Amino acid sequence: MTKISKTTAWLACANGIAVIIGLVVTEKLLFDQPQTDFSETNKSNPELHTQAPIENHSLLEIPLFQPGRKPIVVASEAIAPVEMPPPSPPPTLVGIIQTGKNRMVLLEDGEKNTSGLIHEGESFGDWKIRIIENKSATIGLTEDEPLTISLHPESLEPISTEKSAETLH
Repeated sequence: MTKISKTTAWLACANGIAVIIGLVVTEKLLFDQPQTDFSETNKSNPELHTQAPIENHSLLEIPLFQPGRKPIVVASEAIAPVEMPPPSPPPTLVGIIQTGKNRMVLLEDGEKNTSGLIHEGESFGDWKIRIIENKSATIGLTEDEPLTISLHPESLEPISTEKSAETLH
């Protein structure tokens, strides 16, 4: 057997004792936490409550998980109706393009200086194109209010005989 010096033996013993002391201190720090009594803290600071007070008693009037539960509406909290902006004026029908069975209208919005080539069923601004015919198109804001716009409506107005006589001279 090998001979161990006295110094080595003392160092090994001291090292073992240090490890044991370290383990005991660590165990005390981690697992022996003192229990804090929060009742004294709540008395000194009344804002810290373990249970929040119920300020809205209407919550207790109707069961929380009932399928027919509806909120209680107070008359003073009535919501004002939202006013919808007025619809834009109808666009001007500038042209109609037909390629085979496919029809499109060329529309122009005078207020916004925009134009578009629109198929039947598509929308142009607030207006939806319902039906495209040979010289007119039916458009509408809703299904119930159709409006027919004509190609060159100013030329469809009847010409009086006075106007035609003036143009000949």
